[in-house]
Amino acid sequence: MRKQINENKKARNDKEREYNERQMLRFGNLIDLDSLEVSGPSQAVLDKQMEYQRVEKKCIRDIEEKEAELQKTQRELTECVQKNTDLLEMIRREGEKQLELNKKLDSTNKAIFVDDDNAEKKKMKDLKEHFKQKLEM
Repeated sequence: MRKQINENKKARNDKEREYNERQMLRFGNLIDLDSLEVSGPSQAVLDKQMEYQRVEKKCIRDIEEKEAELQKTQRELTECVQKNTDLLEMIRREGEKQLELNKKLDSTNKAIFVDDDNAEKKKMKDLKEHFKQKLEM
C-alpha cells in the first residue's frame, strides 16, 4: 500500500511539473487560474469595451445619416423623372399639334396652288386651241 501511495505521489508530482511547464510556456510565469477567473476583466478590457460601444454608436449614427441622405436623393430623382415625363408628354402633344397644323397648311397650299395651276392650265389650253385654229386656217 505504501508503495502505491509513493507511486501516486510520484505521478502527481510529474503531472504538476508538466502543468507548471505548460503555464510557463503559455503565460511566461506561474498563474493561479482560480484567482484569474475571480478577478474579472482588466481595465484594458473595460476600456476596449467602452471604445467599441462608442465606435458602434458612431457607426449607427453615420448609417442613419447616410440612409436619410439616400432617401432624399431618391425623392429628388423621382421628382426629376416626373418632370422629364411631363416634358416628354408636352413635347408629344406639341408635336401632334404641329403635325395637325402642317396638314392644314398643306391642304390650304394645295387649294391655293391647285386653283392657280388650273387657271394656268386652262389659259395654256386656250392658247393652244387658238394657235391650232390659226394654223388650220
